[in-house]
Amino acid sequence: MMRKLLLLILMLYALRVAAQRVFVHPGIGYTQADIDRMKAMVIAKQEPFYSSFQRLKSDTYSSITRTARTWNGSLDKDGYAIGSSATSAIGFDGRCAVQYALIWKITGDNTYADKAISFLNSYKKVRSVNILGTAPLDNGKIYLLIEAAELMRDYPGWLPADQQAFRNMLTYPRYSSKLDMNKQICPETGVTYAYWDSQHLDTLNRVSYYWTIFNGDPGRHGNQGLFAMRGLMAMGIYLDNDTIYDRAYRKFLSLPHHSYDLPYPSGPPIQGARNATSSTQWYDTYSTLSAAGTGPIVDYGYNDELKYYIFENGQMQESSRDQNHAVVGIVMAENIAHMAWSQGDDIYTQYDNRLLKGINWTWKYNYSWYNNQVCNQLYWSGEDVWEPTVASGEFMVQSDRTGRWRSLKVNPYSENPSTNVSNWSRGELAQLQTQMLMQYKVRQGVDGDSLLWLQRAYDILMDSLGYENGYTNTGHSYEFLGWGSLLDYRTVWMAGDGGHFSSGQFVPGLPSTPCTIQAVDYDFFSHRLSGEGRTFHNRGTRSETNYRKEGGMDIAAGNGGFVLTALKDGEWMQYTITNAVKGWYQILATVKVYGEGASLEMSVDNGTEQIKTLTANTDFETVKLGKLLLPAGAFVLRLKVHGADDLIQLSDLRIATTTVDSIVPEYVWNSRDYSPVSGSGCFLTDQSDKLLTSSSYTNLTTATFAMNMDQVAYQVNTSGLYLVMHGHNLEHALFKNATYRLPDSESDVVKSSTGGQVPTWAHLGLGSAKDESFLIWKLDSSANSRIIPLLKSCYTGGYSSYILKNLSFLVYGSNIHRNAVVDDINFYTPTSILNAYPQLAGTPVTLKTIKNSAGTQDHGILFDLNGRKVGTLYEHRDLESTLHSLPKGVYLLDGKKISLH
Repeated sequence: MMRKLLLLILMLYALRVAAQRVFVHPGIGYTQADIDRMKAMVIAKQEPFYSSFQRLKSDTYSSITRTARTWNGSLDKDGYAIGSSATSAIGFDGRCAVQYALIWKITGDNTYADKAISFLNSYKKVRSVNILGTAPLDNGKIYLLIEAAELMRDYPGWLPADQQAFRNMLTYPRYSSKLDMNKQICPETGVTYAYWDSQHLDTLNRVSYYWTIFNGDPGRHGNQGLFAMRGLMAMGIYLDNDTIYDRAYRKFLSLPHHSYDLPYPSGPPIQGARNATSSTQWYDTYSTLSAAGTGPIVDYGYNDELKYYIFENGQMQESSRDQNHAVVGIVMAENIAHMAWSQGDDIYTQYDNRLLKGINWTWKYNYSWYNNQVCNQLYWSGEDVWEPTVASGEFMVQSDRTGRWRSLKVNPYSENPSTNVSNWSRGELAQLQTQMLMQYKVRQGVDGDSLLWLQRAYDILMDSLGYENGYTNTGHSYEFLGWGSLLDYRTVWMAGDGGHFSSGQFVPGLPSTPCTIQAVDYDFFSHRLSGEGRTFHNRGTRSETNYRKEGGMDIAAGNGGFVLTALKDGEWMQYTITNAVKGWYQILATVKVYGEGASLEMSVDNGTEQIKTLTANTDFETVKLGKLLLPAGAFVLRLKVHGADDLIQLSDLRIATTTVDSIVPEYVWNSRDYSPVSGSGCFLTDQSDKLLTSSSYTNLTTATFAMNMDQVAYQVNTSGLYLVMHGHNLEHALFKNATYRLPDSESDVVKSSTGGQVPTWAHLGLGSAKDESFLIWKLDSSANSRIIPLLKSCYTGGYSSYILKNLSFLVYGSNIHRNAVVDDINFYTPTSILNAYPQLAGTPVTLKTIKNSAGTQDHGILFDLNGRKVGTLYEHRDLESTLHSLPKGVYLLDGKKISLH
C-alpha cells in the first residue's frame, strides 16, 4: 500500500513538473515583439513613437549622470543591507533602471546597458525596504527593478554571479511553497519572523521582498495589496517560477490556491464597533475583533482581488476614500493584466470585463468634472458632470472585505475628513492611458460607448501634451512607467504579435524584411482568448495540432513542416513585420493548389488590396503574388483567400526587394501611401481607411497640420477635373506644392505657392453628425485662376494623363477636441464624384456639367451662393412665388445668377 502511495505521489509530481509553464522572456511589461516594434518605428522616425522616444531619452530618470542609492550602514547577520523605510529610493532607482534598459534595447547603446546594470547591482544585497505596516506596498515597488532585470537578462555585461545574487535577494532567506518564512522561529531570539512585528530586531529579521508581498495585504485598502501582487507576478516571470506567478494570477482572480502552494490569507475578520471619530459622510470606519488573514475560510479574498476591488457596477472599493487612490488602484490592476497578457493569459475579460467597468466608472466621475470645472467644457460640450448616487442606482453602499470600511458615497476630497479645497482629489488624471486604449480598442476590438470615457481620457492627454508622458505630478510619480506613445501604441491591425512556435510555445519576435515567414506563424493573440477576427478569420473550427495549440487556422503537416490547410473563401491571416527601408517589395508565396478558381489577396495596414489568381499545380511551388510599397517601421500584412473552398495549402511567404514596375500605378492616396512629415502637426495614419488623425496641434483652438503625398510616381487621368479632400471637422486647406512630369518631358516640374491655393468650393457641416467636410479644387485652369500656379500645364496641353509625384497641403481643423480626420484626397470626374459622394448633389459642383444618375441635367434647382439647395422649380411655373418667398440676395438657377432686390 505504501509503495502504491509513493508511486502515486511520484506520478503526481511528474505531472506537475511536466505541466510547468514555459515563460516568455522578456515578458513582464514588454515582449521581444514589442521591442522590435518600438525599435523599428524609432529608427524609421515614425510617429508617435519617435517623438515619445526622444522625450524618454531626455527625461530626468534617463539621465546618464544619475547614480543609484549607496547602501551603507547596518548589515544583517548574512551581510544584507538594512534598507527599512527606503520606499521611495527603490521606486526612483527602479524607474531609472527600466528607462536605461529600454533605451539600450532600442538603440543598442551599451552606455545605457551598463548604467542599468550599475543600478541593479546596487540592490543585490538589499533584502527589503520596509518590514512594518505598509511593507506589502513598499516592497511591491521592487516591480520596476525586476522589469529592468528582465530586460537586461541577455546582456553579456551583466555577470552571471551578479544576476544570481539579484535573484537570491528577491526570495531571501530562501523560497518555499510549503514553509511560510514569516512564521519561522528566529534561532537567535526565539521570536517568530513577522513583517508586522515592530518589536523584532531589524538586524536579525531576514524576511525579504517575496515574504512581505506573497500574501498581498489583507488588512488594508486594495491598492496596497495590488502593489504587492504586481511585484509578485513580475517576480514569478523573472525567476521562471510558475508557482509564484500562479499565486499572483490566481489570487488576483480569486481562484483557489494550488495544492502545492501555501494558502492565501483566510477570513473573514470579525467586525467590531463603528468608529464615530474617524467615520465621515463618505464612509464609516470600524474596529476589528480579529486580525486580517485569520478566520475559518481558506483563500477568503480581500480588497486586493479584482472582483472585490472593483464592484460589479464598476465602482471602486476606494471610491469613497479619495480619487487619487482609486485611480492608482485601477492603473495598478491594468499593469497586472498587461503583464499576464504578455504571458498569454487573460485578466481583461474576467468577471464580465470588470476592469473596463472600473475604468469607465472612475474615469467618468473624474474626467466629466475635469472637463466642466477645470476646462470649461473645452474638450466636449453639452454633457453635465456625472454624480453617481445611491438614489440613482449608480452608487453601491457596501462594506469592504477587511470589515474596516463601509462605502456611503463617492468622495471628491481626500480621505482626510475635511472639505477644505486643499484636500480636493476629484479630477485626478490617470497614467497608462495608451496601454489601456490599445488593449481594448486595437487588441480586443472593443468600440462604441464601452470605450467612451477611456477614449476621452486619452484624447485629453493627446490634446494637452501630444504624447503620453512618463509620470504625473502626483504622489505616484514613479511607480508606473508611462511613455505609452512609444511603448504601447499600435496601428489599427496590430491586434497580435509576430513570432514563431517552438514545442507548442509562442516565441515573440518580429521578422524583418527581406525574410521568409512560415504561413502557420500568423500573429499570436492569446492562450486564453481566441484571435478570431483579430489576427485571423477561420470560417470553420480548427482541430488541435502539434504546432500551435491556442486554436485558430487549420494546420497540417506538409512541405517538410507545417502548412495552413482547408483554406476557405473569405478567410485571412495577419503577419506583423518590420522593414528598415521604405520601398517596393515582391511578395511571394509557396502554395499547393488543388484546382482552378482560387486567389490570394494581400494588403498592408488596411491599404489598397492586390489579388493574385492561382493556377492548379501538383506540388508546392513558389508564386509571385505581386509588389507592395512597404513603409519603413513596423506594419501588418494581411493575406486573404478568395474563391472556391479547400483548394489551397499555404506553406510560407517570402518578402524580397524589387524594383518599381515600369507601368505606373493609377493614383490612389490611402493610409498605405500616406507618409507623415515634419510640420505643424503630428499625424497617425492607422484609423481604418482614414488617412490621418492629427495628434498634436500648434495651439489650443485650431488644429493645423501639414500633409505630403508619398514620394512615389502615380498616373493621373486628366478627365478627373475635381481634386477632392473629404474628412471630418475640417475647416480649411491650402494647396501648397505639386511635383509632376508631363508625357513629353524627361524632367520633373516642381511648383509651389507661397500663400497656398484655396479650394474652389468648401462644403462644411454636412452629414448626420454635422461634421462632414468637402474641400474641392477645380482643375480646368482658365475657369479657376487659383489652380494656375500649380497644375495649369497638366490640363492645358491636351494631355490625357500625367505622372504625379507629390502633393502638399496645409490643413486646418474646425474643432481641435474632436480629431480632425482626412479620409480621401483624390481626383474625380463629374460622374464619379457624385457616385462617390451623392450628398454633393445640389451644390455648385453640379451646376454646369455634372449629371445625375438618370442622365438629366439639374434644371430648375435653385441654390444660394453657399451651394445650399433652397427650392425646386417645375418648368418655372412657380418661379415667381418661390422667388418672392426668399430673402433678398443673389441665387443660382441653371448655372446663372439671379439677383433679388
